Amino acid sequence: MSALVDEVVPSYAMATMAKVLVIDGCESVARDRCALLARHDLPCKYATTAAGAIAIARIWQPQIVVIDLGSPQLGGFFAQSLRDIPGMQRVCIIGITDDGSQLRRGQTGIDQFLTKSTSPDEFIDAVHAGCSQFAS
Repeated sequence: MSALVDEVVPSYAMATMAKVLVIDGCESVARDRCALLARHDLPCKYATTAAGAIAIARIWQPQIVVIDLGSPQLGGFFAQSLRDIPGMQRVCIIGITDDGSQLRRGQTGIDQFLTKSTSPDEFIDAVHAGCSQFAS
């Protein structure tokens, strides 16, 4: 397993399902989030660095990106870098913060904010809402 990226996809995942990219500087957190998403039939890849995230996004073209805004190099303005990738303009970006402080959405490109204390059910609900946004 690579420290930079791994993939968790349920064996019965369909190609039409929304793909989720989790970006977190802590590999175990990123891996756990992907495992949770996989249990809900959502294909997921993760990256622990900005460079890794950009590389995955260019090739894999996820519809939803979850970013730990407290990770080094992954502040809110990183979201715009993802949207600048061809084919990623409509991506739904969910930012996770330590304390719930929300950066200005218009300046950061973040569509939704969650706290690290968000329950697994609330996290899944937010991702499903992102799936709905992408489909519309």
